[in-house]
Amino acid sequence: MPTNISIGYDPAPVGKYPISKILTDSDLDGVISGAILKTVYPEAQILQGEATGMEQGIYTSLVDKDTVIADLKYIDGCGLYFDHHESNKPDSENFPGRWMNLNSAAEVCYQYYRECFDLTKFAPYIDDIGKFDMALFSLDEFLNPNMILKLGQVIDRNDFAFNIALIEEIVNGSVESAFNLPSVAGKIDNFFAQRELIFKHISENSYIKDSFAFVDVSGYSGTEKISGPLLTSQFPDVDGVVAFKKRGKEANSVKVRFYGNSFNPNRRDIDFLSIAKELSKRAGGHRGACGFLLDESQTKDQVIADFLKIVNK
Repeated sequence: MPTNISIGYDPAPVGKYPISKILTDSDLDGVISGAILKTVYPEAQILQGEATGMEQGIYTSLVDKDTVIADLKYIDGCGLYFDHHESNKPDSENFPGRWMNLNSAAEVCYQYYRECFDLTKFAPYIDDIGKFDMALFSLDEFLNPNMILKLGQVIDRNDFAFNIALIEEIVNGSVESAFNLPSVAGKIDNFFAQRELIFKHISENSYIKDSFAFVDVSGYSGTEKISGPLLTSQFPDVDGVVAFKKRGKEANSVKVRFYGNSFNPNRRDIDFLSIAKELSKRAGGHRGACGFLLDESQTKDQVIADFLKIVNK
């Protein structure tokens, strides 16, 4: 990824723009971005969203000039905007806030506000948040995770209340105190207790073709999060994984996700985002991790066939 790209403008002196709502993604990066922004704007209400909901316009009515958006798609008319996703880069540089090609939206927020606010509690974790968001860790680091990588595996788009409580504890306490909350510790313990069962489910619902693993976990009945690295860790020799996942609690709503395999040092250099955009106009994410919501006119088999046709051109 090229370095030192930063676009956007300051609508007011840093930290002085009036903000009453903070809307972020509901993953680790979104939670930490939310905690940074809540530190800057302590009276603001925290709202959680997710990429598919942004594409569907679910949150548009919530956004106004007093809203800051981070780690999600830009909505015209918001007060401030911070992100790092390639697919979310605004078409014009004339927007309030910053888009930067860093490893996390949290780092974008941190860099923007660090000179004007005390964000030292976040400094030790910015690198690991980026490593998790961009899957830049080793297989051993993933299977034997530190505190941040553990948090990343249990923060879940299906539990906004949990994420908001986590943000509040980080703001009022620290990342460490949030990690040690009984609700967080219990969720982490449960996840790792169930991990072998998750691996078994992945194995029983997958196959490999043309150096790609195709995995259908849309029928998984557990509540644990099945992340991209969790999937790629089970196929360390493939170039990437195509996964079908259930979207939240909507039984008939399926997400398609493409993951480049960062655990394979000999993987082909593939722009999965370009492929995803050929298959769906609503695709978003990064070059190495992206996806879209399965359209009613699409079948899983057709997506797989089209994917292989494009990638093997």
